[in-house]
Amino acid sequence: MTPTAGWYDDPWDPDSYRYWDGDAWTAHSSPRYIDSESPPAYPDISSEATTADGVALSGWWRRVVARFLDGIITLVVSLPVTGYFWYHYLQISFDYQAVLRSRGQTESFADAFRPPTELVLWAIPLTALIAMVGAAYEVYFLQRNGATPGKRVMRIRVRLREREELPMSSIGKRAAILYGVQVASVIPAVGTLVTLFALVNYLWPLWDPHRQALHDKVAATNVVRS
Repeated sequence: MTPTAGWYDDPWDPDSYRYWDGDAWTAHSSPRYIDSESPPAYPDISSEATTADGVALSGWWRRVVARFLDGIITLVVSLPVTGYFWYHYLQISFDYQAVLRSRGQTESFADAFRPPTELVLWAIPLTALIAMVGAAYEVYFLQRNGATPGKRVMRIRVRLREREELPMSSIGKRAAILYGVQVASVIPAVGTLVTLFALVNYLWPLWDPHRQALHDKVAATNVVRS
Protein backbone atom coordinates (compact mmCIF):
# COMPACT_ATOMS: atom_id res chain seq x y z
CA MET A 1 0.00 0.00 0.00
CA THR A 2 1.25 3.51 -0.83
CA PRO A 3 1.10 6.47 1.60
CA THR A 4 -1.76 8.95 1.34
CA ALA A 5 -1.13 12.33 -0.29
CA GLY A 6 0.79 14.73 1.91
CA TRP A 7 4.15 16.21 2.92
CA TYR A 8 6.98 13.78 3.74
CA ASP A 9 10.75 13.75 4.13
CA ASP A 10 12.31 14.50 0.77
CA PRO A 11 14.03 11.29 -0.43
CA TRP A 12 16.58 13.34 -2.39
CA ASP A 13 17.24 16.19 0.06
CA PRO A 14 17.47 15.56 3.83
CA ASP A 15 16.95 19.29 4.49
CA SER A 16 13.55 19.47 2.75
CA TYR A 17 10.04 18.09 2.70
CA ARG A 18 8.46 17.00 -0.59
CA TYR A 19 4.80 16.54 -1.50
CA TRP A 20 3.60 13.02 -2.37
CA ASP A 21 0.40 13.04 -4.49
CA GLY A 22 -0.64 9.56 -3.48
CA ASP A 23 1.04 8.01 -6.51
CA ALA A 24 4.41 9.71 -6.99
CA TRP A 25 6.64 12.53 -5.75
CA THR A 26 5.74 15.97 -7.16
CA ALA A 27 7.85 19.06 -7.85
CA HIS A 28 6.52 20.78 -4.72
CA SER A 29 9.10 20.97 -1.92
CA SER A 30 9.71 23.01 1.24
CA PRO A 31 12.81 23.58 3.36
CA ARG A 32 13.00 21.70 6.67
CA TYR A 33 13.43 23.78 9.80
CA ILE A 34 15.73 22.58 12.58
CA ASP A 35 13.16 23.06 15.33
CA SER A 36 10.43 21.21 13.43
CA GLU A 37 10.01 17.46 13.83
CA SER A 38 7.01 17.07 11.56
CA PRO A 39 6.08 18.17 8.05
CA PRO A 40 4.80 21.77 7.75
CA ALA A 41 1.07 22.37 8.09
CA TYR A 42 0.66 23.53 4.51
CA PRO A 43 -2.72 23.27 2.80
CA ASP A 44 -3.40 20.14 0.80
CA ILE A 45 -2.28 21.04 -2.73
CA SER A 46 -3.81 17.88 -4.21
CA SER A 47 -7.10 19.73 -4.89
CA GLU A 48 -5.67 20.54 -8.33
CA ALA A 49 -4.78 17.32 -10.09
CA THR A 50 -1.24 17.29 -11.44
CA THR A 51 1.23 15.03 -13.19
CA ALA A 52 3.85 13.25 -11.11
CA ASP A 53 6.13 16.31 -11.37
CA GLY A 54 3.49 18.90 -10.53
CA VAL A 55 2.09 20.09 -13.88
CA ALA A 56 -1.65 20.92 -13.76
CA LEU A 57 -3.86 18.47 -15.66
CA SER A 58 -6.50 19.52 -18.16
CA GLY A 59 -10.14 19.45 -17.18
CA TRP A 60 -12.52 17.10 -19.02
CA TRP A 61 -14.46 19.84 -20.84
CA ARG A 62 -11.31 21.33 -22.33
CA ARG A 63 -10.45 17.94 -23.80
CA VAL A 64 -13.95 17.47 -25.21
CA VAL A 65 -14.03 20.90 -26.87
CA ALA A 66 -10.52 20.40 -28.27
CA ARG A 67 -11.49 17.01 -29.71
CA PHE A 68 -14.65 18.54 -31.26
CA LEU A 69 -12.64 21.34 -32.89
CA ASP A 70 -10.08 18.87 -34.24
CA GLY A 71 -12.90 16.71 -35.57
CA ILE A 72 -14.38 19.62 -37.52
CA ILE A 73 -10.96 20.49 -38.96
CA THR A 74 -10.16 16.92 -40.05
CA LEU A 75 -13.64 16.50 -41.55
CA VAL A 76 -13.15 19.58 -43.72
CA VAL A 77 -9.55 18.73 -44.62
CA SER A 78 -10.54 15.21 -45.65
CA LEU A 79 -13.31 16.34 -48.06
CA PRO A 80 -11.13 16.24 -51.19
CA VAL A 81 -10.56 12.50 -50.67
CA THR A 82 -13.92 11.64 -49.07
CA GLY A 83 -16.30 13.74 -51.20
CA TYR A 84 -17.09 10.90 -53.61
CA PHE A 85 -17.87 8.52 -50.74
CA TRP A 86 -19.94 11.16 -48.91
CA TYR A 87 -22.05 11.67 -52.03
CA HIS A 88 -22.98 7.99 -52.37
CA TYR A 89 -23.36 7.47 -48.61
CA LEU A 90 -25.75 10.40 -48.22
CA GLN A 91 -27.68 9.48 -51.37
CA ILE A 92 -28.31 5.93 -50.11
CA SER A 93 -29.08 7.23 -46.61
CA PHE A 94 -31.71 9.68 -47.88
CA ASP A 95 -33.27 7.00 -50.09
CA TYR A 96 -33.42 4.62 -47.11
CA GLN A 97 -35.09 7.26 -44.93
CA ALA A 98 -37.63 7.91 -47.68
CA VAL A 99 -38.51 4.20 -47.79
CA LEU A 100 -39.02 4.14 -44.01
CA ARG A 101 -41.27 7.20 -44.16
CA SER A 102 -43.31 5.71 -47.01
CA ARG A 103 -44.15 2.72 -44.82
CA GLY A 104 -45.63 4.90 -42.13
CA GLN A 105 -43.90 2.62 -39.67
CA THR A 106 -41.03 0.17 -39.83
CA GLU A 107 -41.52 -3.60 -39.99
CA SER A 108 -39.91 -3.93 -36.57
CA PHE A 109 -38.35 -1.68 -33.95
CA ALA A 110 -34.87 -2.85 -34.88
CA ASP A 111 -35.49 -2.14 -38.57
CA ALA A 112 -35.02 1.59 -37.99
CA PHE A 113 -31.52 0.92 -36.67
CA ARG A 114 -30.51 -1.70 -39.22
CA PRO A 115 -29.01 0.16 -42.17
CA PRO A 116 -28.97 -1.53 -45.57
CA THR A 117 -25.81 -3.40 -46.52
CA GLU A 118 -25.10 -0.99 -49.36
CA LEU A 119 -25.00 1.90 -46.88
CA VAL A 120 -22.51 0.06 -44.66
CA LEU A 121 -20.31 -0.73 -47.67
CA TRP A 122 -19.97 3.00 -48.33
CA ALA A 123 -19.67 3.92 -44.64
CA ILE A 124 -16.63 1.70 -44.01
CA PRO A 125 -14.27 3.24 -46.62
CA LEU A 126 -15.64 6.72 -45.85
CA THR A 127 -14.88 6.33 -42.15
CA ALA A 128 -11.51 4.72 -42.88
CA LEU A 129 -10.43 7.69 -45.02
CA ILE A 130 -11.55 10.20 -42.41
CA ALA A 131 -9.69 8.20 -39.76
CA MET A 132 -6.52 8.10 -41.86
CA VAL A 133 -6.59 11.87 -42.29
CA GLY A 134 -7.36 12.30 -38.59
CA ALA A 135 -4.50 10.01 -37.55
CA ALA A 136 -2.03 11.82 -39.81
CA TYR A 137 -3.26 15.16 -38.43
CA GLU A 138 -2.88 13.95 -34.84
CA VAL A 139 0.58 12.48 -35.35
CA TYR A 140 1.89 15.51 -37.25
CA PHE A 141 0.81 18.12 -34.71
CA LEU A 142 1.62 16.12 -31.58
CA GLN A 143 5.07 15.32 -32.93
CA ARG A 144 5.57 18.97 -33.92
CA ASN A 145 4.58 20.72 -30.70
CA GLY A 146 2.67 18.33 -28.45
CA ALA A 147 -0.72 19.82 -29.27
CA THR A 148 -3.20 19.74 -32.14
CA PRO A 149 -4.82 23.04 -33.27
CA GLY A 150 -7.90 22.21 -31.19
CA LYS A 151 -5.78 21.64 -28.10
CA ARG A 152 -3.84 24.84 -28.71
CA VAL A 153 -7.10 26.81 -28.81
CA MET A 154 -8.06 25.26 -25.46
CA ARG A 155 -4.52 25.79 -24.11
CA ILE A 156 -3.78 22.15 -23.40
CA ARG A 157 -1.14 19.74 -24.64
CA VAL A 158 -0.06 16.10 -24.40
CA ARG A 159 3.03 14.78 -22.58
CA LEU A 160 4.19 11.69 -20.75
CA ARG A 161 2.82 11.38 -17.25
CA GLU A 162 6.21 10.91 -15.63
CA ARG A 163 8.31 13.42 -17.56
CA GLU A 164 8.17 16.37 -19.92
CA GLU A 165 8.40 14.70 -23.33
CA LEU A 166 6.22 12.96 -25.91
CA PRO A 167 7.93 10.15 -27.85
CA MET A 168 6.65 8.93 -31.20
CA SER A 169 5.75 5.56 -29.67
CA SER A 170 3.20 7.23 -27.37
CA ILE A 171 1.82 9.39 -30.17
CA GLY A 172 1.36 6.27 -32.32
CA LYS A 173 -0.45 4.37 -29.56
CA ARG A 174 -2.87 7.24 -28.96
CA ALA A 175 -3.64 7.64 -32.67
CA ALA A 176 -4.01 3.89 -33.25
CA ILE A 177 -6.59 3.52 -30.48
CA LEU A 178 -8.56 6.68 -31.22
CA TYR A 179 -8.84 6.20 -34.97
CA GLY A 180 -8.86 2.40 -34.96
CA VAL A 181 -11.96 2.57 -32.77
CA GLN A 182 -13.50 5.09 -35.17
CA VAL A 183 -13.19 2.68 -38.12
CA ALA A 184 -14.28 -0.40 -36.15
CA SER A 185 -17.43 1.37 -34.91
CA VAL A 186 -19.07 1.15 -38.36
CA ILE A 187 -18.44 -2.59 -38.79
CA PRO A 188 -21.80 -4.30 -38.08
CA ALA A 189 -20.45 -7.32 -36.20
CA VAL A 190 -18.55 -5.29 -33.61
CA GLY A 191 -19.80 -1.74 -34.07
CA THR A 192 -22.03 -1.57 -30.98
CA LEU A 193 -19.37 -2.88 -28.61
CA VAL A 194 -16.69 -0.63 -30.11
CA THR A 195 -18.97 2.41 -29.83
CA LEU A 196 -19.57 1.55 -26.18
CA PHE A 197 -15.81 1.32 -25.63
CA ALA A 198 -15.32 4.71 -27.31
CA LEU A 199 -17.92 6.27 -25.01
CA VAL A 200 -16.29 4.80 -21.90
CA ASN A 201 -12.89 5.95 -23.16
CA TYR A 202 -14.03 9.57 -23.49
CA LEU A 203 -15.79 9.55 -20.10
CA TRP A 204 -12.98 7.79 -18.20
CA PRO A 205 -11.09 11.00 -17.21
CA LEU A 206 -14.14 12.11 -15.23
CA TRP A 207 -13.47 9.54 -12.50
CA ASP A 208 -9.84 8.59 -13.10
CA PRO A 209 -7.52 9.98 -10.35
CA HIS A 210 -4.94 10.94 -13.00
CA ARG A 211 -7.59 12.25 -15.45
CA GLN A 212 -6.38 9.80 -18.08
CA ALA A 213 -8.60 8.33 -20.78
CA LEU A 214 -8.01 4.66 -21.61
CA HIS A 215 -5.86 5.61 -24.59
CA ASP A 216 -3.79 7.80 -22.24
CA LYS A 217 -3.17 4.81 -19.99
CA VAL A 218 -1.98 2.68 -22.91
CA ALA A 219 0.32 5.47 -24.13
CA ALA A 220 1.35 6.55 -20.57
CA THR A 221 0.37 10.14 -21.38
CA ASN A 222 -1.47 12.99 -19.69
CA VAL A 223 -3.23 15.99 -21.16
CA VAL A 224 -2.03 19.05 -19.25
CA ARG A 225 -2.66 22.78 -19.17
CA SER A 226 -0.31 24.79 -21.39
